[in-house]
Amino acid sequence: MAYNQPTFTDEELQTEEWRPIPDYEALYSASNLGRLRADTRQKGSIYPAGHILKPSASPRRQYLQVTLAGTKPRKTYFVHVLIARTFIGPRPEGQEVNHKDTIQTNNRALNLEYLTHAEHEAHAALHSQKAYGEKSNRATLKAADIPIIRAMTDIPPQEMAIRFGVTVATIGKVRRRERWKHIVP
Repeated sequence: MAYNQPTFTDEELQTEEWRPIPDYEALYSASNLGRLRADTRQKGSIYPAGHILKPSASPRRQYLQVTLAGTKPRKTYFVHVLIARTFIGPRPEGQEVNHKDTIQTNNRALNLEYLTHAEHEAHAALHSQKAYGEKSNRATLKAADIPIIRAMTDIPPQEMAIRFGVTVATIGKVRRRERWKHIVP
């Protein structure tokens, strides 16, 4: 996937703040505008010290990523993770980086925050980033099926799975309201 570098105003660039990336101090820095740079010339690199890194889009998740080298073996990171680690601090256990404006390529420090997985999912749902229920291209069930599955608790899950063309696990999750939570009855 092609990625176009964002453009910044002169004012933004004049107030840009650079901080060393934790675990890569003296090698790489991150900016509050979501940019990354190499502070030293890397062995074998044609780019000079101070070169702004050009991220690429990850194939599956549509986040921007870069590969850093240095005292450790080369490793690929999501840009938003590095910016959050640098400007917000270490990621608390069980939390994820969230883009407040839901734009996965807007890695400005002010646009990032740490949320639990449940909060992150709720944020995505609130901003219609996830396709739920029949809107999902993977859905076999229809919204009208859910009240029937939940009401017919006397029929074994195996039989319900055959009747609706899904797995026994799916029937269990629908009945326990782990799936199709947005259907009330």
